[in-house]
Amino acid sequence: MRLAFEQYMMKSSNIVQQPKVDAVSQAEKEAREEELRKEKLQQQMKQAEKRYWHIFQNFGRMVQEEWLDIDDQAYQVVEAIAGIRSRLSMQAKLLDRFKDVVQKKEWACHGYNNAFMSRGNGNVLEEDVELALSHDLIQHERMMDGLRGLFANLSEYHEALLRHLDEISKHHLECMEEFEGCDVSQAFLRATSLVAVMHDTIAMLSLELYRKQRLVHVILETVEDELIQVDGGRSTDASKGDDVEWEDLGPQGAVDRCFIVWSRQSKHSCIEEAALTTMLDMLN
Repeated sequence: MRLAFEQYMMKSSNIVQQPKVDAVSQAEKEAREEELRKEKLQQQMKQAEKRYWHIFQNFGRMVQEEWLDIDDQAYQVVEAIAGIRSRLSMQAKLLDRFKDVVQKKEWACHGYNNAFMSRGNGNVLEEDVELALSHDLIQHERMMDGLRGLFANLSEYHEALLRHLDEISKHHLECMEEFEGCDVSQAFLRATSLVAVMHDTIAMLSLELYRKQRLVHVILETVEDELIQVDGGRSTDASKGDDVEWEDLGPQGAVDRCFIVWSRQSKHSCIEEAALTTMLDMLN
């Protein structure tokens, strides 16, 4: 009888204790699931962080290797056009003087024959000037075509930069929804700051592109018959800066001023060099 009672009590004890074991197992399971959820979230966050940097790297390299490089090439082309226009004006003046026999004799009396007619044949020298003029006119047209082509390329790359900006903006919006309320690392926060950097950069480049497009328009609009003549009473001195209105500048003066104000370091530039340098340094 006593043995049966003890066996009964042991069974009752096991029945009472069993729910406690199940409760502990459930808590451990939930803790493990929460840990796995956090690990998965961290992995997703790291992947999102890498995507921020991937988009930014593509954006930054395009700014450095394409946008700025094309702008520098255009600067050199504008310098070349300014040099050609300067020679065209000088060559036109020489040809005008060749047409006047009296002036040719006057030059000879003043010793210019040694400087300009050293070959002993004025007609040959006149032909040389005509050839030089023809060559420079061809080169001028090539430079103008090159400038148009460069700005067509620059506009295409600018559109590509805008697409990169749109891409990172969409990615950022998705991340803000997915990780809302989550604890994020400093590395992830730094990655999200790239969105603002790209916004500021594209804002500068857009304003600079518009400014340069206006300068190119001025250069293209000043291609006229007057190009190979004296500037018709209009100013050719671009060094006077803003004291002379654009419409008062001849072909030579206009392109000279465009060259002066073209640089990204000029006071007219829309580029903040410090901000641009900081952005490019982040690529390394």
